[in-house]
Amino acid sequence: MIGSAIRELSAARTVPLICAGFVESTIQIWDLLTQQKTGEFAARFEFGSRSLATHPGGESVVTGNATKNGSVASYTVPGGELIWLRDRLSEPARIRFSQSGKLVSFSVNPRRIERVDARTGSTTEVLQQIVHYVEGPNGYALTVPSSGSNYLLRSEHAIPIPKLTFAVLDVAFGADHLCITESTGPVRCLSYLSGAEHWRYTPSEGSHVLSLHYNRLDGFFYGVVRHYEKGQLRYLA
Repeated sequence: MIGSAIRELSAARTVPLICAGFVESTIQIWDLLTQQKTGEFAARFEFGSRSLATHPGGESVVTGNATKNGSVASYTVPGGELIWLRDRLSEPARIRFSQSGKLVSFSVNPRRIERVDARTGSTTEVLQQIVHYVEGPNGYALTVPSSGSNYLLRSEHAIPIPKLTFAVLDVAFGADHLCITESTGPVRCLSYLSGAEHWRYTPSEGSHVLSLHYNRLDGFFYGVVRHYEKGQLRYLA
C-alpha cells in the first residue's frame, strides 16, 4: 500500500493509459478503459518540474530525479524493466517525448536541453542556452532561451513570441494553434504560421493555469488552474 498522494501524472496520447508517480519513487500504470492498475514498480523518480513522461503509444515511461547529481531513466510498460539510464546529470527536468515517440528531451543545468534516442538514451542533439523545449506537430517546436525578451517558435524560420512573465508553465499544440501559459500570467492562443495572438484567457487574481492539454476529439484546449496565493486549490478550465 502506498501511503502518499499522487505527485505527478502522465498520459499516453494514442492509447488509454496513464502513469502515476508517487513520493516513494514508485510508478503505477493504469488502464483508463477498465479502470484497473496494470503495473507498479520502483523507479528513479522524484517529484519536480515534469519528472514523468509517457511514450505516446504507451510503450515506455521515462522518469527523472531532479537533484544536483540526478538521473533520467526509461522503463518498459507495464513491467517496469529498465531500458536505459542516464546518471550524473545536474538537476534534469522538463522531460518530454517527441510527437513521434522516437526522441526524449529534458533540461539540464547549466541551461541546456538534451534530446536523446528514446530506445537507447544516446544523445542526438544538445541545445545550448535553452531552458525549455516543447516539440509540436509538423516540425514545429517552442524554445525558451535562457535570456532575452522572446520565446522562439521554430519551424523553417524562428518566430519570436514576446515573454509576458518570468517563466513558462506549459505549452500545448493544437491543429493550427498553440497555447502558452506563464507563471502568474495568462494563457495565450497563438498561430503557428505568424505567431499572432488568437485569444487570451486570464484566470482570477492570484491564480494561473498550471498545465495545458489539447483534445483532438473536440478541438478544445483545457487547463488546470491553481491558486498560487491560496494554496493547492485547483479546477479545470
